[in-house]
Amino acid sequence: MTISVIIASYKRVKCLSKCLQSLERQVRKPDEVIIALQEIDKESLQFVKRNKANFNVNIKLALTNGKGKIYQENAALRETKSDTVCFIDDDAVARRDWIKKIEQWYKKDQRIGGVGGRDIVHQPDGSIDEKPVKTVGKITWYGKSIGNHHNIIDSPQYVNFFKGCNMSYRKNLLKKIDENLIGYTVPFEEEWIGLHIQRERYKLIYDPTIIVDHFPEPPRKQYQDLRRWNKNTVFIRGHNQVYTLLTFCFLSRKLIFLFYYFLIGDLQNPGPGRLLISLIKKDIRKIKAFVGVSVRGKIGGLFTYHNHIFQNKKLVK
Repeated sequence: MTISVIIASYKRVKCLSKCLQSLERQVRKPDEVIIALQEIDKESLQFVKRNKANFNVNIKLALTNGKGKIYQENAALRETKSDTVCFIDDDAVARRDWIKKIEQWYKKDQRIGGVGGRDIVHQPDGSIDEKPVKTVGKITWYGKSIGNHHNIIDSPQYVNFFKGCNMSYRKNLLKKIDENLIGYTVPFEEEWIGLHIQRERYKLIYDPTIIVDHFPEPPRKQYQDLRRWNKNTVFIRGHNQVYTLLTFCFLSRKLIFLFYYFLIGDLQNPGPGRLLISLIKKDIRKIKAFVGVSVRGKIGGLFTYHNHIFQNKKLVK
């Protein structure tokens, strides 16, 4: 089995260097490391060209002029010919047995299409963001997404999706990520990939002993609002969640999801029902500001899904 590691990076040279050093120290070294960059990121491009010979791993470059993580990852997917592709964020550091444990799962069961693990989130003050949980990486029957990949769980379990900083897939199952998903950091990308793999009748296994240490960096200046709860992120998440779940769910589940998500929603993408709930709890101000843009994002996801289906029908004809 051949294994590639993909790192989509943007103007975080110091973090990227630490990430590459952790890949050098792997017990089972990757067959190649593909660093996916935007062409406008001259700083990272110069760093890789000057220093790739200094790292004890086979480094390749994948460049794109598309602005966004998905375009970078797709450029890397086109570049690799490996059997398995692993994804790690540039601000994460892999434990020495990271690739070894990933490979063991693929060899153990041919029906496993993806393997992922835990990211231990280190806060700037040195503390670790974690708590014991029972559920990780699940999408509920009505469309709610439950992450918890950074939290404490006792044993491996089958999941619906991984966290982007610590995930891997069989390459023959993931040739391209859907570029209808919007946003620079692309909320719901991991859910799209997970549902895509499961549609091919393969399983996703989450192993909490497959660990990367995650040191989240502050957002770059030009993308500084992307991790805040604001109208832009609410719109993007609403769009991507509706588009993804409509793409992969059966008709009955689509109807349940649309009913719940448009009328009620959640705290990140509130609907009118969530507004009433917050009124009862006397916490209406924050929710009220985002209901309208949330609904517009969801409607945008509906239109994107409709156009996607229409284009596919034209191609079939």
